[in-house]
This record gives sequence, structure tokens and C-alpha cells, in this order.
Amino acid sequence: MKKNKEFKGLWYIPSDPKNKIGGTLIITPDKIVLELFGCYNTESESIINTILENKVSTVEAIHGNLIDSKKITLFNCRESLNINTSNSVHLSTYECLYVLEGLHLNSTKDNFFNQISLHTPILSQWKHPAIIERSFYFCEHSNKVKKVEVSADQASNWKKSFDITEGYQLTLSGNGQFNGNFEHTEFKFNQDTTLSIICKEKKTFSDLLEKVFLVCKFVTLATQTPVLITELFLYNDVMQQNSDPIKLYYVSKKESTQKVDSTNFLFTYDDISDIFPEVILKWFKESDRLAPIRNHLIASIQQKGYFSSLDFLTIIQSLEGYHHRFIGTDKKLKERINDLINNFNIIDLVRNSNIKVDRVVKTRNYYSHFYERKGNELAGRELLEETNKLRVLLTCCVLSLIGFNSSKINEILNKRNSIKSFL
Repeated sequence: MKKNKEFKGLWYIPSDPKNKIGGTLIITPDKIVLELFGCYNTESESIINTILENKVSTVEAIHGNLIDSKKITLFNCRESLNINTSNSVHLSTYECLYVLEGLHLNSTKDNFFNQISLHTPILSQWKHPAIIERSFYFCEHSNKVKKVEVSADQASNWKKSFDITEGYQLTLSGNGQFNGNFEHTEFKFNQDTTLSIICKEKKTFSDLLEKVFLVCKFVTLATQTPVLITELFLYNDVMQQNSDPIKLYYVSKKESTQKVDSTNFLFTYDDISDIFPEVILKWFKESDRLAPIRNHLIASIQQKGYFSSLDFLTIIQSLEGYHHRFIGTDKKLKERINDLINNFNIIDLVRNSNIKVDRVVKTRNYYSHFYERKGNELAGRELLEETNKLRVLLTCCVLSLIGFNSSKINEILNKRNSIKSFL
């Protein structure tokens, strides 16, 4: 979500629909707050005791009826109270984790939805929608553009579906739209790629959201860029065809992701289209076993504007954990790193990186166990360079586990600027 939103209406707890209180729901990317002109517990003494004892009251769900008759549901609501000494009206505030716009739902455990769709700018860069075509015509004796032709054939809209786990499918779809006014003075073309998760049986929205987040981690790995979800929509297969989908908001700490150069992606969809069905299926099947290593790798590729020894430790711990979990031999760190280097020696960037294994091990021991410095530990620029080499090695480990063969890994790493710039 890019812009803040406000909803004004009457709000009540599902078990007490007659006790409606006026207030405003404010949604920002990092906070969802409901401000009420009153509180559900109307006993003044109880309110005062709650504040003085610093008690935290939580409500699973709050329903809202907006002034435009739209329905809203808030989930996981945490209350704080404010006494107004000048009159008998007390203010209450609820911080919430989720908002459903367009529906009243009583519990996060209700199996109600069979599809979730997301929009994020980076998805259209990773898998280009390719609906709109442009042609440029230049003047005969100069480089000035004489004419531009733009065509958008909605018949070219496409959809690709893939099994990701039992009962679930992932769908990528490319869509293009054209809008113009009657005076022919203004035209607007846009296109995007949408990602959807569809399930055979109805699920909770949190079940579907979990699958979406896992796909976003895959896209983050592919693009080397954190994914910002700008819109989320939920569907129920009994909803009327022309009815609006349910919009889902949630608390996200991520900042807006600007458009990035796709030549710096690790890989695009087109790079792996021949193996994508097998890769995305394995990404889900190996999710639990891969989780800590995957999360460390993704955390290490996010741009922070600075580098520290913790970045080095994150990578080295992930390599050690990968070897222990998937190779399983009881070896020392030096032997584990050498094993992984030998396993991926066919990869050009690994074979030519000349990782300083002895110094890497001593540096890990120094930063992990606070040993006395002996003078040959990595620091500064050298530490950054070795960390980047180790990150390439960890990338090879993760890609191999989810179905990339050595030839494909080599092709991807040699092609992309983001990895080559590490070395």
C-alpha cells in the first residue's frame, strides 16, 4: 500500500452488535489504528483500573459499518484507553494487524476464501506482461522521433498456472488496459503481471497470506530486492461475478520499493521458464527445511546502505547450517566450506573466487567467540569481499536445493550484473 487511508463509520464487537461507537480507522503501511469516541467497557471505575494497572485488552474482531454502507472487519485488535476528565466520554484506540474491506467475518479461523491475488511493481519486471507493444519511427536525416505507435491487444492477455503444494495453484497472468477520452486528447495505456494463489477448498485468509509471503520470498531471491505488496485481494467462489473482491490490509514494516534495473536481477521468469514448474513446487516442498537458511540469504541481499561483521556471520552460519542439514557429515567449519566449494567447483564464479578459507574460519571464530585478535582476521574491505564470495556460494546451495542444475546456475550467475559486481 502506497497511500494512507481513512474509513469513518460505526464500530462494534460481533458479540455485541447494538453497542456501536463512532470512530475512524487509519491505515498506514506500518500501522493500523482504530480511534473511537468512546469505549466498549462503559464502567468508569473499570476503565480507570485498566489504565492504572496498565492492563492490555485484546479483541479478536471488530466490525465496522462505514458511512457509504461498506463493511469492514478488523482482526487482532489491541486496546489502549484515554480518560477525558472534562466530560464522561472516554476515548479508546485499537492497534490492529489485519483489515478486511468489504466483508464482516467473525474469526481469523473461518475458512471462507479460495483465492488471493497480489499486485507489486517488481513482479511485472520479473515476468513482463508483454501486452502493450511500441514502435518508434525516426526522421530520415536525424535521430528525432517522428512517430510513435502503441498497440494494446486485450486478446493477448495470458495466464499460466503451476501446482505449488497439494490443493494449491499459483497463477501468473498478464493484463493490459487502454483508456481514452471522447475528445481523443488523452490516452492511457498500462499493463501489469498479477500473481494469484488458488485453492480447491476454502481456507482462512492467513493460510493464503502465508503462501503469498513464501512466493514473495522467491521473487526477492530472484530480483535481489525486497518485495513491496501494494494491493491484496481475497475471493470467495460463491461471490457474485460482478461484485468487488475483498481487500486485505496488513501491518508491514517494509518501505516502498522503487523501480529497479532488471539487469541486476539474479534471474527473471524467462531465464528459468523451462524449469519454473519444478522449481516453484520444490520451493514450497522444501520450505520448512530451507526456512532458516533461505531467510538468512534473503536478509543478506537486502540493501541496507552499510556493511558489518553481522552480515559476514549471517552468511557463514547459513553455509555451516546448510552443510549440516543437507550433507549431514560431522565436520569442522573449514572442512564444510571446502566441501561446498568442491561441490560447486563447476560454477565459474565459485571456482575463480579463491575464497580464503583459513582466514574466513579464523574471522568467524573471532567475531563469534570474541577470541583475541591474532592479526590475520579479515576486516574492512577484505571482509566485505570474502562475504560477497561466500554469498555467491550460499546462493548456489539454495538454487541447487530447489532444482537448479549446475549448468543453469552457471548460466544465471555469469549473466547477471548483481552477482558479478560482488567479485
